[in-house]
Amino acid sequence: MEKSAKKLLVYSLAGILLSGIGAPIVQAAPQGRGDRQQQELSQTEQEKQEAKKQEQQRVVNQRQEQQRQSQQEQQRVVNQRQEQQRQSQQEQQRMVNQRQEQQRAEQLRTTQQRVIAQRLEQQRADQQRLEQQRVSVQRQEQQRRADQLRQSQLQENDREWRNRNYNTRDYGIRRHEYNNDQYRSSQWISSSDRFEHRQPWEWRSRDISGRHRITDSRWDREFPGLRSYRWQGNGFWYQGNQYRNLVLFYDGGDTLVAVGFWNNGRFIMIRDDNRSYYNNSPFVLGFGNSIFQINIRL
Repeated sequence: MEKSAKKLLVYSLAGILLSGIGAPIVQAAPQGRGDRQQQELSQTEQEKQEAKKQEQQRVVNQRQEQQRQSQQEQQRVVNQRQEQQRQSQQEQQRMVNQRQEQQRAEQLRTTQQRVIAQRLEQQRADQQRLEQQRVSVQRQEQQRRADQLRQSQLQENDREWRNRNYNTRDYGIRRHEYNNDQYRSSQWISSSDRFEHRQPWEWRSRDISGRHRITDSRWDREFPGLRSYRWQGNGFWYQGNQYRNLVLFYDGGDTLVAVGFWNNGRFIMIRDDNRSYYNNSPFVLGFGNSIFQINIRL
């Protein structure tokens, strides 16, 4: 019992102590919850402010991002436009270069065509010159051969004439045509020319084509007893020169007996008796211009 009383006493004291100790603790409990609430409120407020700040920062960041993106878009548009302009300029430059290249090619082609045309023209000119030279040489050769043939024929004609006239000594057969006093007038001057061969004109006796009768009474009075014909052509030579404008004199038997022509201001008449005479009559000297209608060298 004593031990039980003691235990009870101890428990009572302990309860009292515990009661004294527990009261302040119980009373302090409400004050701790208020602090926590305030702390919680303060923390909540801070979180709100932090959230607000974060939201504001987010909005700022979003605006900055939008501005950055807008700037990037503007820069992209600017770059795109610059790229388009650059490409356009490059295309324009390419077209300009292409046109210039085409112009250079056209100029080169034109120059080449002009050079080719000039070369062709030069070749044609050279060919024409060569052809002219060939034709000239050919004509000269033909003329040389013709001269040789003519000289041979003339010599043969001379031999025939000498055999027919000199050997028979019958000069009067044709000289009677010149017995008229008109041939002994002062306007006739005997020439001192002597010929190795008879003058090459008798061939006209056998070929009378191309002659034209001179029908002028004044002319006939200057050459009585003869019929005169004008004739133009090749084959008559005198002192190394060929004369193409001639007057052929025929007798009554239509035989060629004399040849006349104008030379150095005189009318020269070569007769079939191998004699030649100069005529200084103004009428005769001026008559050649009218019958041939060309400039006669006087």
